[in-house]
Amino acid sequence: MNYTIHEMARLLGVAPHTLRYYEKIGIIRPWTDKTNGYRYYSVVDTRRFNLCRALRAAGFSLEDCRVLLSDPQGAESAALLQKQEEELSKQAILAQLTARQLRHMQEVFGRVEENVGQIWQEHLPDAWRLTIAEGETPLKDPQKEQEKQQWLEYLPIVRWVSRIPHETFCRYGQGRVEYAPGLMISAEDAGALSIPQTPQVEFVPGGEYACTIWRQVGRGPFDWDSLREPLAWLRQQKISAFGEGYSTILASRVNEAGRVENYHFLGVRILE
Repeated sequence: MNYTIHEMARLLGVAPHTLRYYEKIGIIRPWTDKTNGYRYYSVVDTRRFNLCRALRAAGFSLEDCRVLLSDPQGAESAALLQKQEEELSKQAILAQLTARQLRHMQEVFGRVEENVGQIWQEHLPDAWRLTIAEGETPLKDPQKEQEKQQWLEYLPIVRWVSRIPHETFCRYGQGRVEYAPGLMISAEDAGALSIPQTPQVEFVPGGEYACTIWRQVGRGPFDWDSLREPLAWLRQQKISAFGEGYSTILASRVNEAGRVENYHFLGVRILE
């Protein structure tokens, strides 16, 4: 069976210019009838086109498809297949972790308002963290910038988390609140996603944390009010040994007055 370009396009459900491009890169190869000068596609071309389309659906580029259709048993083809299999496996893990994260967000959204200002003690897991700024000033570190872009591919499992130094808690009310924004992920999830622990990545120990949700109204940076409740609770519990605090946004809304309200989780590490 032979097809004109328009018949072939109609059969496969694509535009003629798509067939011309696939011909240009060598995926399909129409033949020319020397008696009339017309170019025709064959059943062989339909099979190669559909195989390429299946490979594209599996995430391969057109250049990858050209290699796979040129030498399916070659070393380059084997490497391409293995690499894509690993990538899809990682995407499947990320999808599972994201579904878990969405379930958690449903729980958080349902009680975020009632938990504002409440303090509770919670065991948090070990985590990895990549500092990307001091205050609101980005760090000018090309290596960290490259690593940041790699980590951002794993949102929302990777979260934006600001670290508040222990020294800031110790001088409560004096000067400005110092904090360092960064990206954070649990060590277990980082392992599941095969994220490398480079020298740029800091380890954040898990354990017991004093936790709260604080509400920020307006557009200013961190202020001392965000630290008041956990510090008061630590004093009340006579806990003097504590470390850094870690804060991340949980939810945001625009209130009746038209002002932005952000709800932040804050956990302060207990060392005793």
